[in-house]
Amino acid sequence: MNHSKHSGSLALRRWTVLTLALGLVSLNSEAALLVSTFGQPAGSLSPHQLVNTSGRYASDFQTGGDPATVTTLTLSLDGLSAASGQSLIAEIWLNSAGTPSALFASFDTTASVAAGSDVNNYTLGDVGINLAADTIYWLVLRQSGNDGAFGIGAALTEDQDVDGVTPFSGVAGTPSLVSVNGGANWSDSTGFFPDSSDTLRYQLDFVPVPEPSHWLAGAGLVLVAGGHWLRQRRNSARQARS
Repeated sequence: MNHSKHSGSLALRRWTVLTLALGLVSLNSEAALLVSTFGQPAGSLSPHQLVNTSGRYASDFQTGGDPATVTTLTLSLDGLSAASGQSLIAEIWLNSAGTPSALFASFDTTASVAAGSDVNNYTLGDVGINLAADTIYWLVLRQSGNDGAFGIGAALTEDQDVDGVTPFSGVAGTPSLVSVNGGANWSDSTGFFPDSSDTLRYQLDFVPVPEPSHWLAGAGLVLVAGGHWLRQRRNSARQARS
């Protein structure tokens, strides 16, 4: 009797490990770089910081030939001019005629930027923002509260180039944009950034979206393994009774 229980427990453990392994295989997804501007020549900080909840900074990017799920965003930010600690909120917006048109998704976490802090890199995470292939999106930044004369500053690069060959790219000829009314209207960053060709210093990482065939194949293997485990359990039960 004890031997039968032990065999059943061992089989159950093996089945659990096998199921988890097959699930990981079926996902077949590892975090990878989507696009980055960290390797580009450094510009200055944005002189017109995010001073209230109506201010927005925006830089665009274009996805590649495959859909992807964004999981992390890294930004260079400073709080040197902030009157009080604020949180930086990052969003993905849809594109229409070269400007952000509507909020698509917000990152789950925010960056808490301490007042008086120097430039540091901050990482924001999300369980997954699903982006379509061959599509232009906008990375839009805003802060959580009103700060008076100054607020959170964003580090910039000198141009709109991105690092190396990545699945996603920058959008040549599209300037960084600024909004002072919550995204209702957008203008180029002349007078806000040192040069309208500057772009935000950022990096997006992603997990590829598994093809449906991968999920079906993984599910099929799990069902086969489950049937094998059930047969073993029935055989063990019959042997225990005999």
